[in-house]
Amino acid sequence: MKRKIARIFMICIVLIVVNIMFFNKKAYALENTYKGFEVVGQIEIPKISLDLPILETVSQSSLTTSVAFLYGVGINQVGNTVIVGHNYQNGTFFSDLDQLESGDYIKITDMEDNVINYKVYETKITTPDDASFYNRDTNGKREITLTTTTDDTLKRFVVFASETTDVIDDSNDNNNQDSSSNSTDNSVSENQTDKDNGNSNNSNISSTNIINQDNTITTKTALPKAGRNLVLSILALITIIGIIISYYKFEKYKKV
Repeated sequence: MKRKIARIFMICIVLIVVNIMFFNKKAYALENTYKGFEVVGQIEIPKISLDLPILETVSQSSLTTSVAFLYGVGINQVGNTVIVGHNYQNGTFFSDLDQLESGDYIKITDMEDNVINYKVYETKITTPDDASFYNRDTNGKREITLTTTTDDTLKRFVVFASETTDVIDDSNDNNNQDSSSNSTDNSVSENQTDKDNGNSNNSNISSTNIINQDNTITTKTALPKAGRNLVLSILALITIIGIIISYYKFEKYKKV
């Protein structure tokens, strides 16, 4: 009797684990994609009211969808991580990046729900083919580099930010922000120049000189929700207990 119960118990556990893995995989696929692209994190810049998913792939189509991870150690990892975005001069993506200055804050959330705050310590304008800052020494800290083109499309605007323990007060970062920059331009002129033409041989950015698609931004991106595994585990435990009780009742009924 005890052996039978033990076998059934083990079979139930195996089936439940397989189901949890399957459903978690589906949930991961749904929550870690944005408009068909894999997501590696989320970036928030309170000063310019930016809140966007960070896409894993840098390509012509991904850069017309959101900002993307270009180079480095990875989101919220020790070292330098480069994030690239277009400048459409309409408030979308990295269009307002040039408003950032030393002391401004950037918040990055990775796919494990770890949130790291970064403080801008330098901005500069450089040539499109300058990749000298990609592999800089961060002295054991997490750093991020944000890059886009200048408004004249001839150069690149670069923002350097380092990990900080400061607490970001979102309510105080938008005092000087023009409310008009918060709106999203739902269309881009057929003849608009692609701002991030990616002339750097190191960036591998695909580009086009004609953007003819909807650039509407949905700023909310789903990240893995804490507690999902706990809920599934509780449901699995309840299921196992239910099966064992049912088996006991069945055996008792057979004896009667």
